[in-house]
Amino acid sequence: MKKIPTTWAIQVDAYRVMEEAVERGISIGWRRAHKHVESPDEVSIKDAVEQAVMNELCEYFKFGHE
Repeated sequence: MKKIPTTWAIQVDAYRVMEEAVERGISIGWRRAHKHVESPDEVSIKDAVEQAVMNELCEYFKFGHE
């Protein structure tokens, strides 16, 4: 009879997860910046993109102390 492993090791590619979250955040932020304004200024775009990227990252990563 073949021995079945009792423990499994799963590794997460944190870089890939972070990359996906950043890409989604950029897209969401860009759309949000243009939602009600046809030509938003640079600061508005940057703020919307930054906020959306951070929101996406916080969906997958926890920051701070427990």
